[in-house]
Amino acid sequence: MWDPRQPWSRGSYNRPVPIPTLAPGDAPLLCLAVNAEWMQYVMGSLKQLMLPDTWGDAADPLVQAAQAAANDLIAIFAEATPCGAADVAGTYTADCLAADVGLAANTPTTVCTLTVDPGEYLLMANVQVKPLTTIVDVTVTLWDGATLLTTGETTPKQAGYSATVSLNARVSPAVATTYTLNVEADGAGLEVYANPTEFGTGANLATCLRAYPQGISGLTGPEGPPGPATQVRFTAGCGLEYSTDSGATWLAVPGWLDNAASCFAGFDGGTIPAGRIDPGSPPTIGDGTIESRACNISAYLAQVVLRGALNKAQSDAGLTKTALEFGAGLAGLVLGFGIGDVLFVAAAGILYDLVDGANLADFTAAAADETLWSDVTCAIYGAIRTDGEVTAGNFAAVGAALNGLTYTHSEIPTALALFWGGVGVEAARRTQVAGALNLADCSGCGLDGAWGTQWQTGSGLDMCNGDWKPIVGGADGATSLCSAGVFDGTLNTAGTAYWVAIRVALSGVRTIDAVRMDMDAFGHDDTVEIKWFGVDGSLLRTSSGVRNWETGTHPPAVSGVAAIEIRIGMGGPTFFHLTNIDVGGPSGGTPFSVSNVAEPF
Repeated sequence: MWDPRQPWSRGSYNRPVPIPTLAPGDAPLLCLAVNAEWMQYVMGSLKQLMLPDTWGDAADPLVQAAQAAANDLIAIFAEATPCGAADVAGTYTADCLAADVGLAANTPTTVCTLTVDPGEYLLMANVQVKPLTTIVDVTVTLWDGATLLTTGETTPKQAGYSATVSLNARVSPAVATTYTLNVEADGAGLEVYANPTEFGTGANLATCLRAYPQGISGLTGPEGPPGPATQVRFTAGCGLEYSTDSGATWLAVPGWLDNAASCFAGFDGGTIPAGRIDPGSPPTIGDGTIESRACNISAYLAQVVLRGALNKAQSDAGLTKTALEFGAGLAGLVLGFGIGDVLFVAAAGILYDLVDGANLADFTAAAADETLWSDVTCAIYGAIRTDGEVTAGNFAAVGAALNGLTYTHSEIPTALALFWGGVGVEAARRTQVAGALNLADCSGCGLDGAWGTQWQTGSGLDMCNGDWKPIVGGADGATSLCSAGVFDGTLNTAGTAYWVAIRVALSGVRTIDAVRMDMDAFGHDDTVEIKWFGVDGSLLRTSSGVRNWETGTHPPAVSGVAAIEIRIGMGGPTFFHLTNIDVGGPSGGTPFSVSNVAEPF
């Protein structure tokens, strides 16, 4: 359910429900026929089954397994095909690694095996590995007996870092057939994981081989090369139409004229519909920080939204579906998007048009490239980390970060950036609410280590950029002013000294081990004071008389810092400017927009 006054994801169940004992694809099975236009809403309704509150405690492994099963259920609905003369050909089955397996060097080892009934299947495999002592090339192969179906390779960036390989193959066995998933390490041993260690949780989900039944027993759908790109236009009467034959004929988008008016607010008393109300900041899970929330959102946007869109685009292109069919199916897979959203429809069309015949193989390779999606996660994380969420202020930065990725197939980052820009900030902010409930690890992005931030003309951060704010009346009765990149000393109310009194708020909390300030003059009876405050406003520590404070000479470091105040006074009175400020910490990455200086200052 959705309530604009309580903008977070909630299911329609008032209390946790019992967890089914069988997987969604296990027998006994039921057959169902549903109108195609309604399928997107059925799939959207099923999303509530992925909320941990539907089943119980989010930390319970059984609840995590139920969430994974719900995802499999939605995938089964997503593979629905037109009705024909017979039922779906095949039965869903899966085999997942039950415990971690150690592999010797240069020894192909079977990690998963499954046998399927006659039918049509999409085999999907994922394997998570970690080298133990040295960098090692890993090869994953999928076999039908002695026949190699497909292969994939990865090289984790160093020992102790995990990597994932994904494979898929379409098969049509005429008799019961056994398929095997093999892993081989070149030159050194490695570990094959049973449970995910990055971008997700859940028991026995890291290494799996699954068989999804496909199609029906008989030919259906169009055959031949893809048709012309879908075109969209507005009419003089504010209608929305689309064409799939290069503009020869135009068809109205169903429901547009009936529903579009409520999506636009007027100037004379018009109200914004609930669907257009900004949901506000997404929740922070447990004792998490805004950085961990940003990481959770980044992984969700990368792995579910962008990867999901690209994967479905390349898959639908292979099935010669139209752009409108692609957009309708995509809307049902991702929370926060709808086929009635003009920007979403346009963004889906942009992405689908890029997946043409010449580029299809590149998009297919990209959909299975785990390194790419780790890089996409880190690109988004770097853009939203300071704010802890996607905002109107950083939305464009996310697009720029995506477009700036270096990748073998250069059209992929461009396609992701164009799709992101087409989706728009409103839809991105709606879908990130679900992303905040995700659990991810962004330590591999290299943005959470030691940091130093400098405010000085020429450093990339201007002191007057708004980070440091004057303390009203804090300059011994006066209020400091910032101009031309420096804080000017302000004469106090007594006329006896010039003062600067300013404060900066951190995004989240940090341990601080260095603060430095520089002035362009020194007076008589100078006062230099630094104060550190906690998230509840409590004073953590005060340092007096030290212009260049650091833990080497003034231990210990100050932990749990949410804000810092600086006060400088020069008697005489001596006029001065505060020309430079440096703040640094040993971990957590910068709580400001950039880390641009190394310690010691």
